[in-house]
Amino acid sequence: MGREGRTIKIVLLLGIIAALGGVRTFRPLGAVLALAPAIDLEGEGRTIRVLTWNVGEAYGGGDSRAKDSSLERVAQVIEMERPDVVTLQELAGRQQLGSLLRRLGGGYEGFLEESGDTDRHTAVLARGSKVEFRALETSTGRGASAAIFLLARSQLRICAVSAHADAWDPESRRQYARELVDWGRRQDFDVVFLAGDFNFASGSEGQADSLFSQNQATDTAAYAYVTEHFRDLGRDGGETALLGRRIDYVFSRGGSVKVKRVAVLKGQRAGRMDHNPLVVDVLIPKPMILTRR
Repeated sequence: MGREGRTIKIVLLLGIIAALGGVRTFRPLGAVLALAPAIDLEGEGRTIRVLTWNVGEAYGGGDSRAKDSSLERVAQVIEMERPDVVTLQELAGRQQLGSLLRRLGGGYEGFLEESGDTDRHTAVLARGSKVEFRALETSTGRGASAAIFLLARSQLRICAVSAHADAWDPESRRQYARELVDWGRRQDFDVVFLAGDFNFASGSEGQADSLFSQNQATDTAAYAYVTEHFRDLGRDGGETALLGRRIDYVFSRGGSVKVKRVAVLKGQRAGRMDHNPLVVDVLIPKPMILTRR
């Protein structure tokens, strides 16, 4: 084949390649995506750390609410763990919350609920953007504190509720938990956390606690209702309070969250505290780009 023939072949080949490229370029977008698998363009997901802690003291020695002298330890643990949200129980009032927030140097916004008919209060701290707070009331006379915020560097809308159920009345515990669960079920946040001292006997093992749970059947039913709608993230963390009790919980609803770490921080109590802080790290998978059909 002469030089002229080879030139013609090359021109024809280039023309065919260009034509094929044009077909690929102008193929409808939906058809291209339908051939590709779902792709996570944003990486593995977002991690959020939740810390819950009843910072009150053991009964039997006078006032069992949190002591001002313990707040420095509480702040140290928060600074060490750097949770995205903190739920606290048995604070004595707003003055203690303000003192704690000052110790944390402005890294958190906080709220303490005072609507209940109790002298010890729940509080919630959050760091994120567009933070707002709500006081939740229940028919039991006990309230809860809720923080709603966007997780840092994301558009994930998170709600975290600080809860404290009655230590002595199992029926009150059951009703309190049911009302908080039902409230959480009505919300449209990406993830809802219920975290705090629910005072259930260790529901995952179905054990009764003769000191605080006079009615094992009621506690078992209450725990079953919560876990019908929320996931028990701290299930494998072990005991959270003195006398081998697991009565502090972090429950979640919404999002296919994956538990990365559960830790009961032993050795962090101050004074006559009878609870250890419970920390849970969860991964919230980022949305996938779905194929179009």
